[in-house]
Amino acid sequence: MGNIQERPLTDEEKAEFETRSSRALKNLGVNAPEASAESIVQLVDAFVDKWQTGGFAPRKSLFSRKPALPDSVDVALGLGAVWGDQIVRKFGWEWTCLQQDGQDLYCVASQDCGWVIYPTYFLKACLDNPHADCTAMLSFNMLAAGNIPANPANSYENLMGGVQRVVPKR
Repeated sequence: MGNIQERPLTDEEKAEFETRSSRALKNLGVNAPEASAESIVQLVDAFVDKWQTGGFAPRKSLFSRKPALPDSVDVALGLGAVWGDQIVRKFGWEWTCLQQDGQDLYCVASQDCGWVIYPTYFLKACLDNPHADCTAMLSFNMLAAGNIPANPANSYENLMGGVQRVVPKR
């Protein structure tokens, strides 16, 4: 990526992510703060699979303040906040905002910013395309197993661009 500026999240942005994450966790049925990061990411992955096949039943109040059922943007913001929080919790990554070409892009970044994941954007793409392979759990497992190669510091490489299954999920 060319000419990237990084900035920390504002207090308002942090609060928005926390609110969305809290609502999404409730929708996923996670009530215990001691739930493992792995089990939570698995729930996110499974929710996306259900959404893609039409078998979901989100409670609108937990994803959106709108009176109608939530759209993919609301759901992606909630689930992305949850997934990103688990990467932060398990691997010590950090939420940040990358600014490029006048656009703010929210992501979680590795400690040296060699790798980034854009959780909300990735999940939005999966929610909008029923044929997209949601590899949230796969990427989490690869990070946990140490199967991610080193990348130059401050290169901000999108990890999800290289996470693909050898055998398709379905």
